[in-house]
Parts: sequence; C-alpha cells; structure tokens
Amino acid sequence: MRRGQGHIILVLLAVIICSGVSCQAEDSGVIKVIATGKAQSTPITKGWILVEPSLDGIIVPTREWGGVTSVDIIRLMRIYFPRTFEDLVSYDFLLLTQVDMGFVSPQQALWMYEAIAEHGLGGINTRSVMSMNNYLAVPWGESILSEAFPNNVMATVNSPYFSGPNTPAGPLVVNDDESIAPIVGPLKEQLEYLFPSYGGLMTVPRFGSRVHTWIKTNLPVGDARPGYVAHLFEWNYQEGITFTMMDMVYDNFWKTNINPYALDIITNVIWHGSHREIPEDILKVHALRENFRFYSEQRMAVLSIFDFAESFGANTADLYRSLGNLNAGKAEADGLYLSGDFDAAYARLEEATDSLDALADRAVGLKDQALFWVYVIEWLSVAGTSLVCGVILWALMVRRALFREAGSTSFKGTD
Repeated sequence: MRRGQGHIILVLLAVIICSGVSCQAEDSGVIKVIATGKAQSTPITKGWILVEPSLDGIIVPTREWGGVTSVDIIRLMRIYFPRTFEDLVSYDFLLLTQVDMGFVSPQQALWMYEAIAEHGLGGINTRSVMSMNNYLAVPWGESILSEAFPNNVMATVNSPYFSGPNTPAGPLVVNDDESIAPIVGPLKEQLEYLFPSYGGLMTVPRFGSRVHTWIKTNLPVGDARPGYVAHLFEWNYQEGITFTMMDMVYDNFWKTNINPYALDIITNVIWHGSHREIPEDILKVHALRENFRFYSEQRMAVLSIFDFAESFGANTADLYRSLGNLNAGKAEADGLYLSGDFDAAYARLEEATDSLDALADRAVGLKDQALFWVYVIEWLSVAGTSLVCGVILWALMVRRALFREAGSTSFKGTD
C-alpha cells in the first residue's frame, strides 16, 4: 500500500466510525459534532469523539497533510459534508481545526454562519486565525463564517507579533472568575502547574469576549491585562456560543498524555457551546472519563488479540459473544453518564472493565493455545529435519557405509 493510500484510508475510517452511530444520537442526549480541518488533526478529533460518550459526528478533512491530497478532500467533502442546510442544523457543534477555506464553498460557509447565528450551533476554531500563513489566514478573515467567532482576524494578522520570533510565549494563566462558565477554571491549579511555559499564535479577542486562559508574556499587548494574550476564549454571537483557541489540537495542551484534562476541557467547550450545563464536580467526571478512555483502549487491545488468534486458526466466536455482552454493559454506563448519574455510571463501567480484563485473559489463553500447536509443529519440523540430517551425516562421515574402501597398490621400479 502506498503512503498516500494509507493516510486516506485512515481519514475514511475516521469518518465511517464516527458517523456509524449517528442514527442512534437522536433524542439520546448525544451532541452531534462536525469536525473538519487539517488532516493531521483527524486522529485527535477521532479519539475525542470515540472515547467521550456524549459526542458523535463526522470528521471530514479540509486541509491537506501527508498523503491526503486536494483530490481526496474534494471527494470527501462532496460525500460526507451535509448537503442541505437542514442536514447541517441537525448537528449541534462545529469543530474547525485549521481549515483551508479554499475547500469550503461560499454556500457552505454561509450555511455554517447561519446555523450559528440563527439556530444556535456552537463552534470553535483552532490556531487563532487558522494558520500563521496569510494565504490561509486572510481567506478565513474574509469569510462570513469568521464573523461568528470571537477572534479579530485582521487585527491578529496585522499585529507585529503574529509571526516570527516574537509570537506569544510564557506561563499559562487560568481565569477562575466564577462569573464565566466553569470550562477551565476548576482546573486552575493543575493546569498552571503543568504549563509553566507555553506558546501559540497571537490572538485579539473581540469586544464582549470572555477569556478562560491566557499566556502571560512580556509583549506590550492586551487591553484589560497588559502582556496577557488570550489562549482560549468565547463569546455569544446572536443565538450561538463560539470559541477560539490560539494553538493546534495536536499541541501539548490538547494531548492527553501531557495534559490529562484535555478531553475534559474540549468536552466542556462543546457542552457549553451546545447550551448544555457543565457538570459541577469536574474532577469526579474526569475520573469517569479516564475509565471510559481506558475501556476504549483495552477493548481495542482485546480485539487485536482476537485478530491475532484468528490468524492462527483459533475459534473466537464465543469470545465475540462475550464481548457483545460487555458492550451492552458499556452502553448502559454511557446512558447513566448521559443522564447525569455519574456515580452509577462509574460503578457500571467498573464492572464492564473488570469483565473486559477477564475476557482479555481468556483471549490470551486462546492465543497461547493456538500458538502451542504452531510451536509443536515448528519443533517437530526442526527436530525431524535435524534427525534426518544427522543420520545422513553419520552415514556419510562416520560410518562411511556408502564408500568403498580403496585397495592398496605397490610400485615396483625398473632396473
């Protein structure tokens, strides 16, 4: 398989997996998300949507990366992006991760703008003005869609600190003002400890924006707080709530292996932007989400063991039936989580996780059993070959039974 084909299959897989349960999202409390942008963001947004039970949606690339080409993007947009305005407003949130507006038609941009302004869809755009390159930032600023987001694009692009060596960098500062939504504030102590130094692209919040996090710099910028550059901020735009963040979704702030609260923050952003109340005890919900993530990772590991065992002829039908029962238990935990019964969801998920661990042990045992016969056959093959070679070697070199002994001769010289 060529490298380009591998990347496009990855993107297609993300689209299919994340849209596969869309038909079950209606009236279930699940928030439907359209995620689109740089193809490099696909694995991150895919992970968010797959792990978090409250999220469902589609992922469509709108910026080239790796093997994902413009031809691929045009085809995927044509197939997967909502084809009518009515289809678009059936979603709840727009996740725009470094979009190249060259792949978004003026009609599609207008639909998204009207969905926010008139129907109350939430949204977030990443990396300030989508990019540090003007050929991507300026078309975003000239699009009607950018008017619905809290970052002043042209003021940002025209800032002397927009690109080059003087882009904002410094300690992360979390706003714990109780008058704003508790999206990041309850995690102030943890996040400021994790990020004593951080950076991103310049931002210029519009009037009426509410800032959740800043980067404290030595730059002569900032209105209310000199030197403080907004990192994550929101505002109300007509019927919608939208956000801008200065960094990319694959930057350290959004990597769960570096920032364990990344999924909590982006989920809070999506919940708030979709007009849903954010849980009060964020640390309790964080622990529950960690278990959801662990279950998802463990399930993928178990499936890989199934596939490995099947490749050696093992019968995994019974294991798949057991996994189906576990998935039903996981779905029950999802339902409790969506209804706000976090304690009951935690207990039910713990049961499912323990059962999944037991199933993993069964799968490993089946794999070992299948490999046992492989090892036996290999041992017999090697032993048999060694035995035959040894007999032949003994017959030829030791016993020399196949050789006829040469007689002795004498030479008599002549006078």
